[in-house]
Amino acid sequence: MPADDREALAWMLGVARRTLANHRRGGIRRAALADRLRAVTHTATTAPSEAAGERADALLASLSPDDRELVTLIHWEDPAIREAASVVGISAAAARKRLERIRSRATALAQL
Repeated sequence: MPADDREALAWMLGVARRTLANHRRGGIRRAALADRLRAVTHTATTAPSEAAGERADALLASLSPDDRELVTLIHWEDPAIREAASVVGISAAAARKRLERIRSRATALAQL
């Protein structure tokens, strides 16, 4: 920072001007990103069929309480498998194996 008061004021005003310009540009970038994400989300989402919802309900109902908790944590809360396994009280390897078996059952149920 300059030692002279007039130069210091000019320097601070320049810093403030560039800071505000950066903030404005960031807002424009965020708005553009939000618009792109809305467009992608709007085109990528489709409503699930009623039959798919019934199959998902049937699969969840057939699971043990711990497996149901694991599946709902992973798919709704989206934690890492290690964290979800910790909540359920099993190892990460056991959680991965359980999810693999559940996915196999879901695939078999979807083919019916």
